[in-house]
Amino acid sequence: MSSLRRTWSSPYLLEQAQTLEAIEATVKRGSRSEAFVAMEYALPQVKRIRIKGQDRVLLGNGQISHDLRSQLITAFNPSLDQYVQIIDQENDHLLALIGLEPGRGFALRRVFKY
Repeated sequence: MSSLRRTWSSPYLLEQAQTLEAIEATVKRGSRSEAFVAMEYALPQVKRIRIKGQDRVLLGNGQISHDLRSQLITAFNPSLDQYVQIIDQENDHLLALIGLEPGRGFALRRVFKY
C-alpha cells in the first residue's frame, strides 16, 4: 500500500474538511468558532440528556445526582451506547460524557468546564 485516504468519518464527509492552513488563518483572524466544530455538535449520534440547577452543580464537582442517574438508567442502552452526553439546559454547552463501567455503574468519562 502506498497511500490511504479517509473519505468520511461519520457523520462528516471529506468535503467538509479544512486544510491546516485554512484553520490557522481562521484562528489568526480571531474566528475560532468558525475553524472548529463546537463540542456540543461534534458527536451528533450520541444520546443527550439536558440538566440544570443542582444537577449541574454536582456534575461540576464530579458527582452524578440521583435524578441524573435515574435519567441515565432510562436513556442508556448498554448494548448500543458507549456513553451519553450531558448538556446544560440553559446554554446548550456540553458538560460531560458519562459511560457505564462494568461492576461500578455510571462513571464520568470527561467533564468540561466553561
